[in-house]
Amino acid sequence: MAKKNIVVLAAGPPKVNRNRHLENISNGNILIDEVIERSSVDGITMHIVVNSSNLELISHMADNYPDIEIIKPSENTIYGTFSAALSILGDCIMICGDLVNLKKGDIKKFVGSEYKSAICRYLHPWGQNMVSAHGTIRRADIGDCISLISQDHKALFLSEENYIRASSYHAEFYPNRKIDPYIYNDIGTHMMYSFFKEICSVPGVMSHEDRGTVFFDYRVYEDND
Repeated sequence: MAKKNIVVLAAGPPKVNRNRHLENISNGNILIDEVIERSSVDGITMHIVVNSSNLELISHMADNYPDIEIIKPSENTIYGTFSAALSILGDCIMICGDLVNLKKGDIKKFVGSEYKSAICRYLHPWGQNMVSAHGTIRRADIGDCISLISQDHKALFLSEENYIRASSYHAEFYPNRKIDPYIYNDIGTHMMYSFFKEICSVPGVMSHEDRGTVFFDYRVYEDND
């Protein structure tokens, strides 16, 4: 069995007057501290992907979490974030670092998943299913706020073929909007959609071959944006 890793994605560069991963949330705690605490699983190594320009977050991590490896992407695109996260040897459970509803124990569902790679399936969809002009469906009860990409699937997930397909799906669902490689909902979401296409595009399907879903009965996908 391949080694598993937990990788928190916090690679967005800080904005003027805002560093969202260091903001206080409703309970008064710093968001990234909550995500780290709720994501930790005994015996599983944790890493965090941080933009090299985010000196405040890098300092916070070094001061408070010296045992968590900081990974700095070589480029600021979402593809660069994925490449950095998946450069770690072994299966990688990627967690969006701005989740406010994540609960302790959620990540164990991915650690113990029967599938090589997995994506979230929600009881409460994020909206209505999207249907393109060509009839292609994007399910609203499937989302990528947490995902598992196995060591065996990394090359395919990061492949040029998957990236090109992701770009074409974005164009199909958003024909009037140019894709932005720096925005997760543009390229990141559609790379996941392309990789899990046989699940994401067919309502009611929970698995396909060695890829499947992990079920959440609450809105784990809510973030602080």
